[in-house]
Amino acid sequence: MKKKANVATGSPVRIVLSLAVARMLHVYQEVAETEILLVGLTRIEGNVITVEDAVLLPQSANRSSVELDQEAYADWIETVPDEDLTKWNCWLHTHPGMGVFWSATDDENIARQDMPLLVSVVADGSMMLGRIDLREPLSVTINHVPVEIDLDIDEEAYELAGEEIKNKICSSQVSACDNAWPFDDREGFLDSWGYIQEEDWDDDQSFGHDRTFEEYLMSEQYGEEE
Repeated sequence: MKKKANVATGSPVRIVLSLAVARMLHVYQEVAETEILLVGLTRIEGNVITVEDAVLLPQSANRSSVELDQEAYADWIETVPDEDLTKWNCWLHTHPGMGVFWSATDDENIARQDMPLLVSVVADGSMMLGRIDLREPLSVTINHVPVEIDLDIDEEAYELAGEEIKNKICSSQVSACDNAWPFDDREGFLDSWGYIQEEDWDDDQSFGHDRTFEEYLMSEQYGEEE
């Protein structure tokens, strides 16, 4: 019997759902009153596994389990070109209202799949959890794989957004860099800053900050009184 390794953290790979697949998963979750299972088509590039397409096949389901109709699945497999058989290796299923985790039933269903590489995603609303199971040359499970949605945004969209933000948003972010008041010992983080009395505030380095707000912040943090 092969030994099975389980890699739980620091996943070296990512699972990315195409916008079409993410939309399908969302809509089916909204409509279905039970768990559902989608079979997905994947593409691998480097450390990224993209789920490009998915289908909903006949299945038996309730609020806590789902299982494909094996006869319908076999009939569907007959329609898939041989070169694509190993690419339809993603199983996306839902846990309505239960959160995202791998149940004992999920583990059993995954173990039954005779594929060299199986990609699994469980979803509950917007929460998603990914998993990758390898069969050859070793049996390995990579758990807690990040699952993302490909929004299909090009660089031009970011550049246009940056210009619009620059033109329409006036930022008033507070900067503590080189600001001598009302904090002292600015080498550390907020919890290491000391409190400076009002008479010692440095107006030349205040950057127009609201002293009342800063004083309130320090009193809330350290219980300092005026």
